Amino acid sequence: MDALPYYKWHWQDWRANRRVQRMPWQAKGPYRELLDEFWAEGSLPTDMGELADIVGCTLQELEDLWVHIGPCWEERDGRLYNAKMDKQRTSTDAARVAMATGGSAGGKVSNSSTRAKGREANLKPTLVVPQSMPDIEEKTRLEKTRLEQTRLEQTITPQMVSRSVLEECVLSGKELIRVLDDVCKGEMKIGSNPGELRDAMVKAWREYDRDRDRIEFAKGAEKFFGEGVWKNRSSWKYKTGKAPLPEGEKPRSTLELKTKKEREYEERINAEARAAGYNV
Repeated sequence: MDALPYYKWHWQDWRANRRVQRMPWQAKGPYRELLDEFWAEGSLPTDMGELADIVGCTLQELEDLWVHIGPCWEERDGRLYNAKMDKQRTSTDAARVAMATGGSAGGKVSNSSTRAKGREANLKPTLVVPQSMPDIEEKTRLEKTRLEQTRLEQTITPQMVSRSVLEECVLSGKELIRVLDDVCKGEMKIGSNPGELRDAMVKAWREYDRDRDRIEFAKGAEKFFGEGVWKNRSSWKYKTGKAPLPEGEKPRSTLELKTKKEREYEERINAEARAAGYNV
């Protein structure tokens, strides 16, 4: 029967215990290790070498600290016991301990052999895929950023996006607010990113408003957004038949507008003309 994988830890009792509080910090860790071993095995050996093996320190180190740890244990029948921890055992766990320490029915169980089996089990090879700390930290950072972005997007409402569009475009009006709310709600419902949606709507309105005098039958803001004109630039009917160049862009020369095939044909004709003696 295996030991319970837990036991109650009364931290107030631990802090109020004068004996524990007088322990140096170097002794408190080994004491906890021995308490865990006692809970699992039901008792501890009196041999200092075995105790040092349980704690994971040298014999000399444990002997130096035993003056603080030893008084917390009582010896019975050549084994060490902790009375306070024994009181926490359930009836089932108490029966398990009795069988382990008293040799009921099947003979006495060797604590040292149990620990040896545990150590052998821990020595079984396991496949471990190494990861460098930078990789782990980068994955953690990216995951944290992704979760934060998702959380932020989930908290942004269509109304927040529409109010931001109004502010950026310097627009107002109750009916326009209603139209923008409906448009943003519909776009976000199909998965549009709130930030990208706002930027696209603001950019479209600014360009449309800039070219208003050159557009035939220019629409107001309500129809521009409500009828989806902001998404369909091909519906912007310019009086000149073509859209003006964006700010800062120069018109291309005739040579730049020619296709590659047209330029090759022209160069071939010119070469033939020069070969025939014509000044091209």
